[in-house]
Amino acid sequence: MNICTFTGRLVADAESRTTPSGTELVRFRVASDIGWGDRRQTHWLDCVLFGSRGKALLQHLAKGLQVTVSGELEPPRQYQGRDGEPRIAQGLVVRDIDLQGGAGGRG
Repeated sequence: MNICTFTGRLVADAESRTTPSGTELVRFRVASDIGWGDRRQTHWLDCVLFGSRGKALLQHLAKGLQVTVSGELEPPRQYQGRDGEPRIAQGLVVRDIDLQGGAGGRG
């Protein structure tokens, strides 16, 4: 079973869209730190939440909000950055989300 859990902060407000087939989805990005001191690293996780639950949470998913997300880790995607260097993006199809609070939020 492929279930992962991450805690971090939203790096930007979540965005909503509807696919051509009519599926609603909400996308957001989570920055999650590992390690401490001079060995601390930040991992960036592209998250997607499908259906009405995502739409209901959209107004609360604001930049700076601390969240815990659990779901299915997608295979890494390779792409070329603006600087021409190869990059890897990691995605998560969110099954559960807990809003922890912190900066951001809209009420």
